[in-house]
Amino acid sequence: MVPRVVVQLVDGLKGSMSIGEICLHLGVARSSYYRWKAKVHTQIPKELRDQQIGNLCKLHKFRYGYRKITKSLTGISDQGSVYTSYVHQKTIKEKGITMSMSCKGTPVDNSPIETFHSSLKSETFYLDEIYRTTNACVINIVEEYIYYYNNIRIKTKLNSQSPVQYRQLAAK
Repeated sequence: MVPRVVVQLVDGLKGSMSIGEICLHLGVARSSYYRWKAKVHTQIPKELRDQQIGNLCKLHKFRYGYRKITKSLTGISDQGSVYTSYVHQKTIKEKGITMSMSCKGTPVDNSPIETFHSSLKSETFYLDEIYRTTNACVINIVEEYIYYYNNIRIKTKLNSQSPVQYRQLAAK
């Protein structure tokens, strides 16, 4: 039985029969119908969800991973550590980048700017495979990214808002 179909059938027939009778004929417990009905109304249809995911990916130039996209859609928290993640360290090493860590597993004292630089590089230069370019191009990319970072890019630590949105709400 497909829950959505059962809900549609019961809703269509409940004027001529009781919900219990319809469920009995379908071989579905009444409690299952009510559970499915509640779920159907809270779920986003797959096509709409896929479209929302695609729009978010395009908006953020495919910079967000699964957790951030999921957080944008469902509110799941991301508590992972970028610096100590095995995948991140492996990727950094493969790209020939030296990580700046003061002690094992501890970011240097200037971690906010280190985090920003890591995001800038991984979300622009490495993502777009830009390894050699002119100074003017680098300046343009950095200026565009700073605007994006402050005004559009959500941060899970800021309740899934951009820094500007977060400050505006905090100022109220």
